[in-house]
Amino acid sequence: MAAATEPPLTANQQLAKWDRYLWKLAIRLARRCPGSTPEDLHSEIALRALHYFPSHDPSRGGFSTWLTRVARTTAGRLREAHRRTLAAVSLSAPLASDDGGTLAAVVADPRGGPGPGEAIAAAERAAAVRAALAALPDDEREAVTARFWTDAPVADKGALARGLTHLRGALVPPDRDDEE
Repeated sequence: MAAATEPPLTANQQLAKWDRYLWKLAIRLARRCPGSTPEDLHSEIALRALHYFPSHDPSRGGFSTWLTRVARTTAGRLREAHRRTLAAVSLSAPLASDDGGTLAAVVADPRGGPGPGEAIAAAERAAAVRAALAALPDDEREAVTARFWTDAPVADKGALARGLTHLRGALVPPDRDDEE
């Protein structure tokens, strides 16, 4: 008489059987997952394992291998979510220090380009230039715009010189005039 094969374990039965191993994974992965406790990770991994249990194929490897992959994927996603949350902090929010600075002034751009502080300063300079240009008389504004923003020839060189003088007076603080 042939021995009867046992039916495969359900997801809940498998997780109950491997719970001790799951706790070890959660404790180990929590060290590399900022903002998550082993309890949090254990719960998240167990929920994901229950959800993805139908994808477990015993012919491709043991349950512990599959559970480890689910745990590492879950921890990686939690780390990424934590990183995105940190990235979403407002750069214009004031720091807790007494100097009244902002986070943008102290954070460097990870891509190596200008930092947020420099980007904010550039945007403020651009706004100041637009406002100063708008305040120029029409002939001076047209001459400056033709010279620097279009490739059109400047017909009135005197208007260009006057416009640049007015812009310099509006944009450069008086104490910085002699530095150049």
